Amino acid sequence: MAREVVGLWGATPPAAAVGGLWSIQVALSALDRLEVRGRDSAGLQVFVHGARLDAETGSAGGGHGGRLTDPLFGAGAARDTGNGLAFVYKTASEIGELGDNTAALRSQIRQDSLLRWALCADGAETVVLGHTRWASIGIVSVPNTHPLDAWDPSALGTEGAAPDGGDVAHIAAVLNGDVDNYADLIAQRRLQIAPEITTDAKVIPTMLRQALAASSNGAHSTGSSVQLRQAFADAVSSFEGSVAIAAHVSAMPDVAALALRGSGQALYVGATGPSYVVASEPYGLVEECRQYVRLDGETPSDPANPVGSRGQIMLVGAPTGAIAELTALRRCSYDGSELPVEASDIVTAEVTTRDIDRGEHPHFLLKEIGEAPRSLRATLRGRIDTATLRGRIDTATAGPLRHARLGTDALPADVRSRLRDGSIRRIVAIGQGTAAAAASSLPHFFETLLAPSRTLRSVEVTAPLATEFSGFGLHADLSDTLVVAVSQSGTTTDTNRTVDLARARGAAVIAIVNRRGSDLTDRADGVLYTSDGRDVEMSVASTKAFYAQVAACALLASAIAADIRPDDAVTTGAISDLLGALGKLPAALEAVLASHDEIARIARRHVGAHRHWAVVGNGANRIASREIRIKLSEVCYHAVAEDGTEDKKHIDLSCEPLIWVCATGLTGSVADDAAKEVAIYRAHRATPIVVASAGTGRFDAAAELLEVPAVHPAVDFMLATAAGHLYGYEAALTIDALADPLREMRASTESLLAVAGSDGSLPAARGRADASPAASGREGDLLAVLAERLRAPANRFRDGVRAGSYDGHLRAGTAARLGAVLRYAVGMTPLEMYQADIGKVGLPSVVIDDFTDALNIAIDELTRPVDTIKHQAKTVTVGISRADETLLDSMLVAAALEAGAPRDRLSYAALRTLAALDPAVAEVTGWSRYRIEGQVASASGPEITIWLTDRGGTALGVESRTVTNPQLRGSKHRAAYEREVTVARGSDGRTVLHIPETKDGTTTGLTLLHCRFVERLRAPAMRAVLMGYRGRYGALADAVTETLPWFRDDLLGTLDVFDLLTRPVYVLAEHWLGAAVPPGDEPGE
Repeated sequence: MAREVVGLWGATPPAAAVGGLWSIQVALSALDRLEVRGRDSAGLQVFVHGARLDAETGSAGGGHGGRLTDPLFGAGAARDTGNGLAFVYKTASEIGELGDNTAALRSQIRQDSLLRWALCADGAETVVLGHTRWASIGIVSVPNTHPLDAWDPSALGTEGAAPDGGDVAHIAAVLNGDVDNYADLIAQRRLQIAPEITTDAKVIPTMLRQALAASSNGAHSTGSSVQLRQAFADAVSSFEGSVAIAAHVSAMPDVAALALRGSGQALYVGATGPSYVVASEPYGLVEECRQYVRLDGETPSDPANPVGSRGQIMLVGAPTGAIAELTALRRCSYDGSELPVEASDIVTAEVTTRDIDRGEHPHFLLKEIGEAPRSLRATLRGRIDTATLRGRIDTATAGPLRHARLGTDALPADVRSRLRDGSIRRIVAIGQGTAAAAASSLPHFFETLLAPSRTLRSVEVTAPLATEFSGFGLHADLSDTLVVAVSQSGTTTDTNRTVDLARARGAAVIAIVNRRGSDLTDRADGVLYTSDGRDVEMSVASTKAFYAQVAACALLASAIAADIRPDDAVTTGAISDLLGALGKLPAALEAVLASHDEIARIARRHVGAHRHWAVVGNGANRIASREIRIKLSEVCYHAVAEDGTEDKKHIDLSCEPLIWVCATGLTGSVADDAAKEVAIYRAHRATPIVVASAGTGRFDAAAELLEVPAVHPAVDFMLATAAGHLYGYEAALTIDALADPLREMRASTESLLAVAGSDGSLPAARGRADASPAASGREGDLLAVLAERLRAPANRFRDGVRAGSYDGHLRAGTAARLGAVLRYAVGMTPLEMYQADIGKVGLPSVVIDDFTDALNIAIDELTRPVDTIKHQAKTVTVGISRADETLLDSMLVAAALEAGAPRDRLSYAALRTLAALDPAVAEVTGWSRYRIEGQVASASGPEITIWLTDRGGTALGVESRTVTNPQLRGSKHRAAYEREVTVARGSDGRTVLHIPETKDGTTTGLTLLHCRFVERLRAPAMRAVLMGYRGRYGALADAVTETLPWFRDDLLGTLDVFDLLTRPVYVLAEHWLGAAVPPGDEPGE
């Protein structure tokens, strides 16, 4: 750590700056480890409290004015907040290695003289807010890089206006996840956002600024934790989607505001010495913290208010003592309910920095492929038992009978019981990406074990994508279903959200996951850990997890098959054979990995020349082909087709592709037919590379044949996968190596320009009596020297082009442009031809600039970083919301549907409002449904009519006005016109809910629920209800703060619920005006 701190300064730093530099280094080190989650951009805000600029010069040393007014809060921007200085450092690049982004941030920090001055200011304290991004909404760019600030373009040009708008302090925020309704919020709140910024995260600081301005009544100086928490809660409660948010407000310089809601993200708060560290993964803080508190974004604090109280907020402030205590942290739910941190909430980290160390390996991917046998052994350890049974059972695998031993923690007793008695009739294995490929092995293993005795009881087993299951496979009652959720990290949003929806419908859930304490483990009835439950993968491309996940699926299938057919000798024998084969797999995997050099030679011979790639397989080999296709696509940036072996000839042999053929475990006529298909590929000028089990002896037509050990037809596909993983790795290296001559030419060009004078002269020529005085002559000297340096790498590049090595990966336009400019750069073509050829005047400086640009583009097209992947993250924590599915669990939504309201006629806004109103309603006593005819306009008229179509409950005894006078009017008209759920009191005094039914933006009917409302709610619950009902909380707060500088939430718990929902806000505001006491100053406190 000390070396890195010194590196940030460039030398031994002054003692006054060490504390701030330590905070910066802790954040950068965390980003180094977290960027596997996504690294297309990274940013860091350093807020130095106590550093104040000179009032007269506007800077410590002058010359910093432009930084202070950068409207996009881009790299190097700064903000003078009056009580300190905020600095931001950013970088964005779709392609790069792990560590590139933080290296760029470190470089910016080292060169910042104003930051140096600020860190040395008397009494300076530092708060750092960092983020590494995987873009989901908004392009990859520096303006979209987090942290984002709250600058409002409408303030531009206002004399003296601060970039943040001038109404409140400087605000910065970062986001993991998606704000699904960000576009609606921009329109509804009239947010002014610079067009260069297209990320949804921008609404966070912007809306927090609005909330703070409203709560402080425009008072810039007001800054209290109560005000910040209320404003922060107001802002984040309006966001739909799964989000993890961190924000910093300069008015509260020693506080970071955190919010977590939804299933896809996580936030961990650790303590170290006098500081707190916050990260989105445990490995982001374990270097400094061994213990942490994890925020819970899913569990409602109030079961009676599941929508309003779901999610947590925490303000992390400076420790009050010399040591930061986790139990001193204050957190609350989204509805404001206090959630004290108890000792039981504190978790000791199981992952260490050793677990994420690359060691001697050039890439994490190669390290993790090599660890696959060990991970597989760890998954099997202690889970295969042998036993002697009565009678004789023939098995293909020699030795005693084997059976799977899974404890109740993995396969709970009640799940086993339901499987035995047949109440669970369906098993659905789900996942995304590589986990989905592994999950597809579960049906295969059940087929292997149960198919030989088809007349006996079986179970339906499928393996859809998690998103397909949640989108199209959910039924109202899933009590007959066991969901097996496969995930490496346990944090994949698409999988976790699907699990939530399935559990809510009665499904049992077993998780196959690598990470202990992850979100998925909390959702599952049983957890089958792969490896030892902490076998961390750092490369974005997952490899070793696949083998462990497949092994776990085999163990689970074996255990369940034994449960549903306990007395079938054939099934018992098949289980023993399969488990015996699993035990042999680690050694067989090691044998495949030993053929690394041969696989590398195959990749180097074929990868460069082919633009079209494919992977094929049949039977269990389709599992391997799906996974290999994923890896090739990920690490090689190639669109790769994946097809059945016999189907390929019917699809796209016209493109003459390079085909990786998975043909392990094949015997008899199936193997003969696969060999025939390979011969067909070759006859049509495709290039088939075949992976087959040793001794198959049928694939003479293959361009390359790689033989792997034969273990068992049911598991041999895993050996094809291992060969494919190594092939993908070597293919990426082969493509990347094509850029080496170009990188060498770029380095030569840059090094020469670095020593050249501003006029293009070189050191050796300066001062010579015969040196040409003409600038073009000096530049000509430069070009002549450059041509000599470029000759060797340029020849290698041209040789590769002639040999076709670049055909598969360098775009034709890029190659043509580079080749054209290269001829001028190396002196092959006179500069006089440049304008006719390229379209520019052929000055040497122009040629060098164009040559450098062409090199950069070509290098980007060929670069394959391996461990990081363009446009991809290790853990994708954004994805489906299926928000309407959760809202269907609301009591009021259920009542509306039971009354007959068509699901497709209830808007998402109506569902949200009904769910928000749930805590306010004690009972639904009856219902009425109406049909509306005519186009509903702002004014009621006789041409718009409403007709009673059905009713039930207490509504049966109520005479409806519409029977004698069908004109749509009153509160029914208002609800129909505004298309908003409306709370009202009928002419007979009954309290009701009007729910509009809409189609194509037109109200076609109303569902009216007769409701009995509760008299009082706790203030936090009432606040959540009002925030979810027609923006009523904001309207009431505005009415009060028109006169008072504060709004007291606690008074919400003293008023009648129905009155708060229906009475005019200016009437309700009188209650606050009559109790004009600031929050926290109430009598008795």
